[in-house]
Amino acid sequence: MGDPSLGSAVQSFAAQMATFQAMLLAASAVHKAARWTHSRNLMRQFAGVPGVLAGTSLGVATAVELAAGAQLLVPAFRTTGAVLAALIWTLYVALIVRAFPGWCGVRGSSQVTLCIAR
Repeated sequence: MGDPSLGSAVQSFAAQMATFQAMLLAASAVHKAARWTHSRNLMRQFAGVPGVLAGTSLGVATAVELAAGAQLLVPAFRTTGAVLAALIWTLYVALIVRAFPGWCGVRGSSQVTLCIAR
C-alpha cells in the first residue's frame, strides 16, 4: 500500500499543499480578471499605483499569480513556484499593513513594531 515512512507522508502533504496554493492563486487571478475595473481601482486606491499604471500592474499581478500557480503544480518547478507565491503573499501582507497605520504599534511602547512607510 505504499511506503509508510515519514518522508513519503511529508512529500504527499507538500504536494497537496502546493495544489491548494495553486488553486488559491488561480482563483485570485480569475477574480482579478473577472472584476477588472474594480480591481484596477483597488490598485490605485489601496496599493497606491498611479492611474496610468494600474491596468499594467494589475495585468502583471494576474500573470504572476497564474505563473506561480502553474509552477506549483509541476514537481520540477515547485520550489520556484513556492518562492514566487511567498513573495506574492508577502507583498499582499505588506500592502495590508501599510493600509492600516494603526497596526504599526503604540507610540512610546518598547515593543518592536512593523511599519511600512507610505
